Amino acid sequence: MMRYSAVVGCAAMALTLGAAPAPAAPFHCPYVGGNFTFGQEANVNSLDQMTSGTISTRNIAMNVFESLMTRDEHNDPILELADSMTESPDHLTYTFRLRQGVRFHNGKPMTSADVVASFERYDRVGLFRIVLANVASWEAPDPLTFVIHMKTAQPTFIHELSAFDMPIVIIPAEEKDDPPQQLRPIGTGPWTVDRVLAGSYVRLKRYPDYQPNRHFTDRTGFGGYKQACFDTVTFRIVTEGGARVAGLETGELQGVEEVPARAVPALRKDKNITLLPLANWWIQIALPNTSVPPTDNLADRVKTPAQWIPARSGLR
Repeated sequence: MMRYSAVVGCAAMALTLGAAPAPAAPFHCPYVGGNFTFGQEANVNSLDQMTSGTISTRNIAMNVFESLMTRDEHNDPILELADSMTESPDHLTYTFRLRQGVRFHNGKPMTSADVVASFERYDRVGLFRIVLANVASWEAPDPLTFVIHMKTAQPTFIHELSAFDMPIVIIPAEEKDDPPQQLRPIGTGPWTVDRVLAGSYVRLKRYPDYQPNRHFTDRTGFGGYKQACFDTVTFRIVTEGGARVAGLETGELQGVEEVPARAVPALRKDKNITLLPLANWWIQIALPNTSVPPTDNLADRVKTPAQWIPARSGLR
């Protein structure tokens, strides 16, 4: 079943997105100011992206924090806080040159020392820290260079490093010892956290000193050239689908997620509301328990659960 989010009128501009610009010119907001209120389905347990994989966390935190790399509109890795990335011929060393002029929301310039601290925290508390299992070491030879050394060549490493579900977000070095789920929300993104009222809403405000990635002229996927067009964005927790639809229809909410299927036909007829199909980037993976029968036997692991066909020769 197709899933939808919806927006009202010209508020179809997303938090950091915009209409396609002229090819050679970076995107500029059609207007700047005002508040955008978004009806979010689930409560927010934390803004700590390192230790929370929930969509409710990512909806908000991805506007506050950034990573060395992220994914574009086609789900391919792209640079974000890194200005360049070089892979050694033996595929054992990745050298990242950081973008200059990037500042955290507390005004501190971002350096490779912050990247080192961020990787150290992720290696200690990150839910997906297995991504670093094949990393032998990392170092910061100068303030704008971060180097990762691998134990063995791993063709999937950059794809895993750029994943957006539980990314290694870059935080100020002084926050590296923050406990899980208690990370202070100070990042480099286009929005800062203005106020949090638990169970009710999270309000963000535009970060005036944000430095967009000038390798791009428009946003793409989770990265690119990002701009904050509103003064503030309020994520309201609205768990009931009917209430989200009602908020759209009255204008109390300018955008919502997870429109109930039964409401879609009527919303399609409202010229003031735009339905946005939500493309899924899910990959379903089944991992057999290889320590107990029958999947402790390689021959059995190549059988399909439904047909239990014989293994091909040479696999035993």
